Amino acid sequence: MNFPILSQRATTIATLMKRVIDKGFVGYNQHGSNREYFPKVKKTEYFSKQVNSMIKDYFNNSASQFASFFTNETNLNLTDLEEIKQVS
Repeated sequence: MNFPILSQRATTIATLMKRVIDKGFVGYNQHGSNREYFPKVKKTEYFSKQVNSMIKDYFNNSASQFASFFTNETNLNLTDLEEIKQVS
């Protein structure tokens, strides 16, 4: 089958948007035949859920194991660690 490139891209984007709408991450307002999309989840809320999921799935739900891995496997120096400590 030979589909025009534009229609393949449009359907791919439409499918992606439908999935994020169905998951509750994005909403939209209908303006005639156009849609205006907007986020329904704050970036910090989404990031927090993702990090907590990663800690649960990969670090036996242990924040201390995650912190140990993070500090040992990155190129953080003592100053960086102190700055992180100050932020939290």
